[in-house]
Amino acid sequence: MINNREKEILTVLLDVNKAISRLTDIRTFLKVIIEKSPKIVDADRASVFLLDPEPNELWTLVASGLNEEIRVSTSSGIVGHVFTTRTILNIPDAYADSRFNPEVDKQSGYYTRNILCAPIFNKNRDVIGVVELMNKNVGIFTPNDEEIIQLFCEQASVAIENVLLYEELTNSYDALKRAQDQLIKSEKLAAVGQVAAGIAHEIKNQMVGLTFAELLKAEYPDDEKIQEYVETIINTKHHL
Repeated sequence: MINNREKEILTVLLDVNKAISRLTDIRTFLKVIIEKSPKIVDADRASVFLLDPEPNELWTLVASGLNEEIRVSTSSGIVGHVFTTRTILNIPDAYADSRFNPEVDKQSGYYTRNILCAPIFNKNRDVIGVVELMNKNVGIFTPNDEEIIQLFCEQASVAIENVLLYEELTNSYDALKRAQDQLIKSEKLAAVGQVAAGIAHEIKNQMVGLTFAELLKAEYPDDEKIQEYVETIINTKHHL
């Protein structure tokens, strides 16, 4: 029979699952995880770092504002250690661990006492991110907390892949739509160009004919017949 704490954990996990299953963009997803994940292990704060493979960095939204992002190397600090070793890390005293960077606390004004950090794997067992929880509200993080956060990471992994796939498909669609619009615009410009070229050709023909008629008029001033033809040509072109 499960106790009240276990019921609370299950309720939070279900709430998180409902929330993240409807998300379609990664930043909103991170906000939900940062807000919800501390509750399942009774922590004060959380960060979720995701892999950005192009610069080979881990990035997250700033926990306080949730509008700015910070980036760290995949090989530095506590999150870098968890990412590269692919193992969960439970640190009872943050300042006693050489991998912890106290400058982060100095800049934010937050005091980190203890940390629970776990990797997030995709279906191919590649590490795609890291969950970091800080400051257990009572005592330190326990082995039971480790099991719970690993379960949470498995749940989050599916959501992350779905959200990233949705964003990728959306970006591909937008790129295709822009290319299609550009093609339509190019075809319209090409059609306008053809019409303009035709008009220019006709104008050029008219100008050549008019110039030739004027030359004839000047060359044969006394030939009444030629003068009559030339006047007809000139008058006709003036009325086109």
